[in-house]
Amino acid sequence: MFVIHLIYQEEYSTIVLQTHADFNGGVTMANGLLQLRIDDNLRKEASDVYSQLGLDLPTAIRMFLTRSVQVRGIPFSMILPEENYKATAAVAAMKRMSSDAENAGVADMTLDEINAEIEAVRNGK
Repeated sequence: MFVIHLIYQEEYSTIVLQTHADFNGGVTMANGLLQLRIDDNLRKEASDVYSQLGLDLPTAIRMFLTRSVQVRGIPFSMILPEENYKATAAVAAMKRMSSDAENAGVADMTLDEINAEIEAVRNGK
């Protein structure tokens, strides 16, 4: 039987995962201790998220570690976005243009009105 205990040491903002193992078919499982120092707010927020998923914090951490072993790495994508990510820049530009049109009082122009404005500028009017 394999048991993990979560011990929260408030005075140190430390989470301790302590494992105990019994004999399992003549094979002894190793005992282990994992200590993490984390921000108290992070611990509370993570515990709330996992609680809503029906998990406690030690189970979630054990799931993360198990999945890490299965995929032989971090079990989620860890890439940095490009600095000038095109979609982000395009959305920002559209928001600026929309705001500029709203401020200029031309946000509700029809396509015909826009084309007439363009034609007038081209003709020097």
